[in-house]
Amino acid sequence: MTFISKDIASALLVSFMWGLVPIIQKNLVNRMNKITLFIIDSFIYFLCVSIVFLFHHESVKTDFFNLSFSDILILTLSTIVFGVSADLLYLHVLKEHQNPFVLPIIYCGPVVTLLISYMFMKERLTNFYGILGVFLIIGGIICISFYE
Repeated sequence: MTFISKDIASALLVSFMWGLVPIIQKNLVNRMNKITLFIIDSFIYFLCVSIVFLFHHESVKTDFFNLSFSDILILTLSTIVFGVSADLLYLHVLKEHQNPFVLPIIYCGPVVTLLISYMFMKERLTNFYGILGVFLIIGGIICISFYE
């Protein structure tokens, strides 16, 4: 019998928690303006980050002062372009469409990461099952796209 490692169990727990978020947000976005939901959600997230900061402020301070200007610029642009705009677009799509149709497409981010890592960062795809998994995910997304 093979036991699941703590890391795999943690990854499955994260997947489960992230899987519940769209269900909760779909319920909320149907009852309020998507911008209101975005702002309230972001404020609560900010409060949680602030609490984590209180416990880890020394290491954050050290890391922050070691950042270069380009690091700060990249973090700022990626947060604005890929964080805020993606969250707003996500809430719009979630409000306008059914979860079973849009969520598999939205959550295929790891496939995008894998492909971009391969094409631009020259990371190797050597695991047959990993490559097969990517094609199965893409095939599944194509099948799901016929849902609506």
